Amino acid sequence: MLLSRRPKVPIDSLQLFNRVRALWPDVIILKREAARNNGDPIWTIVGIYDEVEAQLSNEGDDWIRLAAWAFHQALFERAKKKLQAGEYTLRAAEVSFEEFDGQMKENLSDQSWAHIRNEYGC
Repeated sequence: MLLSRRPKVPIDSLQLFNRVRALWPDVIILKREAARNNGDPIWTIVGIYDEVEAQLSNEGDDWIRLAAWAFHQALFERAKKKLQAGEYTLRAAEVSFEEFDGQMKENLSDQSWAHIRNEYGC
């Protein structure tokens, strides 16, 4: 994903987090039937991310798409832990800003993002 060229303006990371978290359902049921059919309930998270990504496909704000991916990564990690504990319900609100921010910074640490990472405060 390439971010469009524009003046370097600091990103309000908390506002970005709140915006992207609002795109996810409040409650996510990790589908047990997927596990019974040789699938993995974790794919529920991937399916929802696909819907979020499609919703953002015409969005002119590249940062929201990058944030959606970072939020997905943090939510995915939480979902794996829930499943390991035998739990099948997850709330988007369980993802903390710190988890999201860590994923954003990890993603932006790749050299391909060098031209914009300062906008996020990395």
